[in-house]
Amino acid sequence: MYESYNQFISNFQESTAVDHEMHVREVETNLRREFGQAFDDRMALGNGVVEQFGASDLMEVELADGTLLGDNPDVIRMMSNIGVFMKERLGEDTLEGIKTNGGLTPEQARDKLSELTASSSPYWDSRHPEHDWYVQEAMKFREITNG
Repeated sequence: MYESYNQFISNFQESTAVDHEMHVREVETNLRREFGQAFDDRMALGNGVVEQFGASDLMEVELADGTLLGDNPDVIRMMSNIGVFMKERLGEDTLEGIKTNGGLTPEQARDKLSELTASSSPYWDSRHPEHDWYVQEAMKFREITNG
């Protein structure tokens, strides 16, 4: 009976580890899709917020469903958004050691694309000296938008 119980516990722990790993991969995949090229920047900023304010232990708190607080996509988004706010409103040097590469989210790329392809822009006038540049930039932002 003791061996059966040990086997049950071992199987349960392995199953839990696999479920956790699958959850983490799913969250990462969804956030990569949402943040696009800005994924690494957003993760660095979010992690910087957690480290700067000493919340690392808090991220290890287990939620009712068995997942960790730090693996929750809403918490990750919140920490990332706080980091973006700090960087944009307070300056990049406010999070120690965090440097970003300037990647854009699909939403930011769509906004840039809208600016470039506005009805009054050189994008629509093939005789305009900046037409080719506008077309190239629009293609770049379309690629970012479409992943």
